[in-house]
Order: sequence, then structure tokens, then C-alpha cells
Amino acid sequence: MSHIKIQLGILALLLLVGGTGCVSSEDRAGVNESLSIDFEQSPVGKYSERRLKSEWRGTQIVCGKKDYVFYKLGITPYPLTIGEEQANNYLSVQIDKGRFDPIVGAQWSTPLAGSDSFYLSYRVQFAGDFDFRRGGKLPGLAGGAANSGGNIPNGTDGWSARMMFWENGKLSFYLYYPDQPGEYGDPLFWRHSDGEIVKAEAGKWYTIQQYIQMNDPGQKNGIVKGWLNGELVCDADTIRFRDTEALKVDQVFFSVFMGGGDLSWAPGKDQQIWFDDFQAFNSLKKN
Repeated sequence: MSHIKIQLGILALLLLVGGTGCVSSEDRAGVNESLSIDFEQSPVGKYSERRLKSEWRGTQIVCGKKDYVFYKLGITPYPLTIGEEQANNYLSVQIDKGRFDPIVGAQWSTPLAGSDSFYLSYRVQFAGDFDFRRGGKLPGLAGGAANSGGNIPNGTDGWSARMMFWENGKLSFYLYYPDQPGEYGDPLFWRHSDGEIVKAEAGKWYTIQQYIQMNDPGQKNGIVKGWLNGELVCDADTIRFRDTEALKVDQVFFSVFMGGGDLSWAPGKDQQIWFDDFQAFNSLKKN
């Protein structure tokens, strides 16, 4: 009982001093002209916050005060480990049974040198017999406040272009931009040339690639492209991300969790999503 009281006391203290927004409150140490992270130099086992911040230069944890404190106190299992498969290291994100939203999973923002265009690539596997349920979030590019969570952009504050998986492994962009039709992100589904929605299968590696080009301020000419294993599966050129030149592509938004806002999104078992070979640079993918 005394141990529980100590934990609750620490929790209350950390919540009081944590302020609002991100609780891992380091100023960004710098921005990245490009990123190339393959986890080969990271030892197998826990992928610590210190290790994360050394590889993802300038990163800020954005999981929220309560979620972060729960990790620190061991109330919620730490979600990040380095695994090894056929002499290749990868990052594993744990998703706990019966849980949804960022309290289980991982979220951080890694700064990029602000540009009107950026390219992002990474490999992903929904490990084992993954339970897709209703879906969840995957990393993408973003700018400014990296709007999410029902925070509709106003054209001057920010935007985001995360990925999302859905029931049966369907894949889409998940866009926050001023013209989005609803309160939450707008799913721009990835489709094969015949119009069929792209689906990922559990237990297989996929290479996801995306390219974002900012619109001219106030114009609906922003570009969003996506490739799966080299196949162009999304090509939109009518997006208004911004009404000001000040907004750029300036971060990788690593956002991985199930949800969704209720238990219908939660998996029926503990499971993992694996990631590898992150690359980001200011160049259009020619394909």
C-alpha cells in the first residue's frame, strides 16, 4: 500500500510540474537536413529515451503528460525495443491488449530543416498474426503545430500527413489540413491502378514512401504522393496545407498507436508493429 501511495505521489508531482503539451520538455537541439536511421548501432533490448534522442536528433516526445509518466513509473509497459531478424535490427512498438490511443504506442516529433517539399521512407511490418481491429496510426510528415487529435488547422498554425491502417490492413494517408471535411483527420486511401484499396498483410515487410509539397499560400495545389513497395498508390495535387509561407514541411511525426477513441479500436491481444530504415530528405521521389 505504501508503494502505491509513493507512486501516486510521484505521479501527482510530475503532472504538476510537467506543464502543458509535451512532458519531455527539451528544446529541439537542432534540425536535420536529412535523416537516415536503420537501428544497426542500437543494441537489442530496450530502446531507451536517451538512445532515441541520440539517433533522432532534436526529438521531442509528444505522448502527453499522463502517458509519459505512466511509462516512467512502470504502470504502462515501456513500448520501444530493438529486435533482431536475420542479422538485421529493427524497432518494435508494443501495443497492449485491450488498449487504444497514445497511452499505448509511441509518439515523437523529429525536426527537419523547413522546406516546401520533403520525402519520407520507412519499412514497416505488422508482426505475427497482427489484429488490425478498426485501425491505428503510422508515421508521416508534418509542419508547424503538427495538428492532430481534432485540432483542425486554420491555414497558419500547422498541418500533418500521418499514415493510417484500417480494418483488414487497408492503408491511407490521414491528413489534417484547413479544408478537411470533418473534425478528425481526412483519410486519403491508397489505391492500386485498378482502383482497389491497398491492403497490408500481417507478418510481411512493406516499404512506405511519401512525398509532400506545400501549396502556394491560399491555393489548392499542394501535392501528396505515396508509394507502397515502389508502386505509386496515391497522387493528389489539390491540397491546401497553408495560407502563409511560414508553414513548411519541418518534422517527421512518429505516431504509432491503435485508435480511434473507444475500445472498439483496441486489439484482443498484445502485439507489435516493427519499423526499419527511416530516410527523410528534400527531394522528389522519381518513379
